[in-house]
Amino acid sequence: MVAAWIAKTCKGSVRALHVIEVSRDRPLDADLGEAAAAAEQTLERIEDLAKVEKCPLEAEIIQARSAGHAIVQEAQTRNIETIVLGASKVRRTNGEYFGRTVSYILRNTDCEVIIWRGGIDGQTRVRELTK
Repeated sequence: MVAAWIAKTCKGSVRALHVIEVSRDRPLDADLGEAAAAAEQTLERIEDLAKVEKCPLEAEIIQARSAGHAIVQEAQTRNIETIVLGASKVRRTNGEYFGRTVSYILRNTDCEVIIWRGGIDGQTRVRELTK
C-alpha cells in the first residue's frame, strides 16, 4: 500500500476513502446494497494491509454525486498533504489516459497527487489520502 509507505516515512497516517457515486435520479443516502458491500470488502483489505504495515488508518465509505469532487473536498476539509489514487491503464478515445475522477482531482486540488496504476493489489482502484 503506497499511502502506508508514505505515511510511515513521514510519521503520518492514512485515510482510506471509498466513494460510491450515486446517480442524480436517486437520493444521496440511497441503499446501494452491492456497491456498499463491495466497498466494505475493499476497505477491509486495506485495513488488513495497514495492520501488516503497522500504519495508522482511518477508513470510510461515502456516497456522493462525483467521486472527484468528494475526494477534493475531503482533502481540503482534513488538510490532507497527499492524495494517492489507484488508476487502471486505460487510454480513452479522446487521447486522455485518465478518467474523469483522476482528471478532476488533478485540476482541482492544491495538495500533492500520486497516481498508482493498479490500486492496492493490481486489481482494485482505491483512493488513499495521507495526512
